[in-house]
Parts: sequence; C-alpha cells; structure tokens
Amino acid sequence: LDDLKNEIISETLKITDSEPVTKDEINRSAMHIFTDYFRNMRSNEMKARLIGFSLVNHGIPDYSAVYLKHIAELTPEMLYERAKKYLSPDKCSIVSVVPSTPSIAKKQANKNGKSTETEAELCALEQGQRLLMIQDKTLPLFDISVFMQGGNISESPDSIGISSLVSALFDSGTTEMTEEEINLFFDDNALDFHVSSNNDFLSLSIGGNIMNLENGLQILFHLIGNQSFPEEQFQREKMNLINIVMSKKFQPMTVADNLFRKTLY
Repeated sequence: LDDLKNEIISETLKITDSEPVTKDEINRSAMHIFTDYFRNMRSNEMKARLIGFSLVNHGIPDYSAVYLKHIAELTPEMLYERAKKYLSPDKCSIVSVVPSTPSIAKKQANKNGKSTETEAELCALEQGQRLLMIQDKTLPLFDISVFMQGGNISESPDSIGISSLVSALFDSGTTEMTEEEINLFFDDNALDFHVSSNNDFLSLSIGGNIMNLENGLQILFHLIGNQSFPEEQFQREKMNLINIVMSKKFQPMTVADNLFRKTLY
C-alpha cells in the first residue's frame, strides 16, 4: 500500500506542476460550491447535516459559512501551497468499500403546523402568456419553469414521439452555439437546466445562484428562440429513442399498458 500511496501522490503532483490551476477555474468551482450550499439551505434535513458535520469535524456549528469565506479568498498560489502540504503519503488513506445493509431512514412529519408558503402573483404578459411569480428571498437562488402547450396529445399518427425528440434535442445546439458551448455555459454559471415532455405540455426549467439570473434568462431565451436541431445530434437522439421504444416491447407492464390505452382510446 505504501508504494501505491507514493505513486498516487507523485502522479497528482505532476499534474499540479504541469497544469497549474487558474483563477477562472477556481471561480467556476467556487460558484458551484456556493450554489450547492444555498440549495442545501432549502431543506431542514440538509441544514441539520451541515450543522452536525461542522460540530463533529470542526467543533463549531457554522463551519460551512467559514469554509465559504475561505473558498472566496482562495488564489492559485494558495491552492498550490496547500496541495504540496496535504498531498503526502502520511496523509493519504486507502479505503476498501464493501457492500453493507443500508439503514432504513424514518421520515418524520412536520408537526409545527406553520406554513412557509409565500403568496403567488399571477399576471398576463403582452402577448398572452401567463406569468406566475413567487418571491422567497431567504436564499440567493432562482428557479424558472416554462410550460408550453403540446406533448403527446398533440402528436399526429405521422409524428408520434416528436415531443420526446424535441425535449432531448433542446440543448443540443442552436444557430449560434454548439452543444459543447451550451454545456460549458451551464457549467461556468452553475446552472441546472432540464427539459421534459408530458401528455399535454412541454416544460423547461432552469435554476441557479441569483448572481447568475441574467445569464440564466439569457441562455433560456436563446434556446427557445434559436433552435437549429443539428443533424448529428438529431440522428443520435433519434437512434436513442428508437432503442428505448424497442426495449419497451420486452417489458410486460408496458405492453399491457399500451394495449389498455389502445382499447380505451
């Protein structure tokens, strides 16, 4: 094991020396850490975990906040010095993970009886769209969902499956951005983006740190208004969809459900 430890440390330091971390890379990683931290603040269970982890490992309940402060102050030079300090055989541990019986977590109902819901505002936009807005400023996060009429119920016999295909291709490329550039934009801004189709609508959702709200709106509007459905990605997702449909023919529950729908409708 000692030889393995030395090899791991040696290879890691080689990468650190040949490809030093840049400030932009630190900022990008920091944005992900900050956003994940604020997302955890939405759940009392995750808050309890963070407090418990801080107390057990650091002796204070608010170490997470201290950690964020240290991350914000981090520079490439500081990171390199800490790498040389902590990347050593005596601080390296090799853990063998073996299967174990998972414990059954008990769910506890909220007994305080207090509602944390905020009042929603509904208004109509100039072109007829309806905007539903709920403001909750307790955490620096934003979530946006867009619902468009369509889905499976709007498909003709000649276009069955088109809704699923559109969903899969929505972030695969536009008239101005490639699939790689879109994914990099999401990653650089710590944005979560999802598209799904249902029986009667297509839904898009995007969320992240409130600092990146403008960037989130920018990429959302861009994706909605500049779709190009590149040929390479189209063929890839079409083949994926065909394989999914073919595999369902061997699932008894799916076959029974399809027969039921055919008989009913």
